[in-house]
Amino acid sequence: MGYCSNCGKYGMGKFCENCGSLLTLDKNFIGMGHNQSGLRLEYSTTGMMCDGGFTYKVWEEAQGAKLLVRKPGVNINNAPVFDVDSGFLDSIKKTMETSGCELWNGFNKHMQGVMDGTSYYFSYSDGKGVNVHWSGYMATPEGFGACGAVLTSMFDAVYEEHFPNYYNKMRQYLENVIKPEYGVSRQGYSVVSYKHVIGNSYERVGWNIPTGCLFATVGKFSQYVSEIQGIRGIPGNQGLPTEQDKDERQWAEAFTVFLDTRKEEGIDAPGSHLKLIFRWYEADKEGVRMTGEAVPSTDVIAADSGYTFVFSYIHENTTYFGFFSRLFFAFGKDCIDYTLLLYCYKDGKWQWIDGLHNRSDINDLSRDDLNGFVEFARKYGMGKLADKWDKGGMLNMNLLDQNVMIHFKWSNNLDNEFAKKLEEVPDGKLVPGYEIKVETAVYRCFFPM
Repeated sequence: MGYCSNCGKYGMGKFCENCGSLLTLDKNFIGMGHNQSGLRLEYSTTGMMCDGGFTYKVWEEAQGAKLLVRKPGVNINNAPVFDVDSGFLDSIKKTMETSGCELWNGFNKHMQGVMDGTSYYFSYSDGKGVNVHWSGYMATPEGFGACGAVLTSMFDAVYEEHFPNYYNKMRQYLENVIKPEYGVSRQGYSVVSYKHVIGNSYERVGWNIPTGCLFATVGKFSQYVSEIQGIRGIPGNQGLPTEQDKDERQWAEAFTVFLDTRKEEGIDAPGSHLKLIFRWYEADKEGVRMTGEAVPSTDVIAADSGYTFVFSYIHENTTYFGFFSRLFFAFGKDCIDYTLLLYCYKDGKWQWIDGLHNRSDINDLSRDDLNGFVEFARKYGMGKLADKWDKGGMLNMNLLDQNVMIHFKWSNNLDNEFAKKLEEVPDGKLVPGYEIKVETAVYRCFFPM
């Protein structure tokens, strides 16, 4: 296999298919021919983009074995080389022996009509007479898929030892620890029932959505600095770490939203209230741990109709997570209840920093009370939302106002007969025919619904 020193592409033949320059023998893999002793393997891909694809190589030398990993976007001259032990070579040999790789030798197929595809190159020698070489454009030999996946996992594991990707570690933690331990909730529709308590009073019970983790997102939230975007560790950039990376503490965080219930005791009805829990986690070289927990609401559906938003935004290099709810009480004393809470990383921990709460009659907030929310929004960097509230003369929020992650919206089927039906139902029993229908919408969720 030849290497183009002009554009960094690999190729078969004498000249580079990308720029036409003369191909030379790859300096990092001299001696790939059949007559060399010792194990040698290369598995690489190229694409239309400069330095696209990847390269995995391992070879034996007199002093030991070497391994090279070139990630997408990295020039082969900058690809790191690591020492590996005989155990890694033994695993390579076993993988190749069980794959039936000798049947692939000589494979060379090219899919016609595809202009922007992937080229594959594979070469293996066990140093004892087994030699396998094949190449293809948008084509690989039958049975290679499983072997290629195993090789990718093996090489990436060595790379991760030297350049840990804490975003991946956090995602694995969410999938392998959080998900099995707490379960996964879901978006969609659910219901809450009405239960007679005593006299002419009632409460809302029977939330039927599964409890567990409803939302999870991975990033760097406790220290957001726009200037470091693009370094390794930021999703979408899988290149070799730069010197700037080495100066930054490597870590990743997760923000999660859980649904939990508080069980009612001594009542036949399926009583439960929906509790909303925020939890933050951090992954670094010390491991993964929870770094903060907050409960914005012990009963999200605490009214006959309304909506609740969980949102986030960035202001002055600080990530804020917010909770906003508008609750409408339609039976008894009519009123509207507003809550706005903000959380951020402060004084070395994730915590609640500020909030507002106000309850008004059915005519909604007074102008003075509204101004309090407007000033609060401006103080914490939500200028557009403050302008909307100020000009519109009322508090409301929609998906375009902030970076919304979760939206609860619900309504009821109460009518003029509800009070009469309530009196006819024994204490502790559900009021038949009446319920609250809740819609839960999740945006950019880590877990599949």
